[in-house]
Amino acid sequence: MRYQILPAVLFALAVVGSAQAPQPDQATPGSVLFHDNCAKCHGANLEGTKKGPALVEIRNKKHWTDEKITNRIVNGAGSKMPAFRDSLSSDQIQQLIAYLRADSRPAPQQ
Repeated sequence: MRYQILPAVLFALAVVGSAQAPQPDQATPGSVLFHDNCAKCHGANLEGTKKGPALVEIRNKKHWTDEKITNRIVNGAGSKMPAFRDSLSSDQIQQLIAYLRADSRPAPQQ
């Protein structure tokens, strides 16, 4: 009986592990990506501009899941937010999310 439960437990751990927040060490390269791709519309300090909304508090908004942020980056949103599916890799998107989720956002290293 124990051995029948083990695969289910391992699967559950794998799912939970893959749904965890991006690693903090991804936040620094994410800051460079944000500066290069997003700051023009969302502001250098995520404060928002006339072109794009503020993102400074996105880490505190539970409805903005990693999946929803990824979808927005990949597919864009209407005519205001361009799609970045052809210009950013999955790893780069995870780095951007790590930057947006970071408690202490690193400044981009130039």
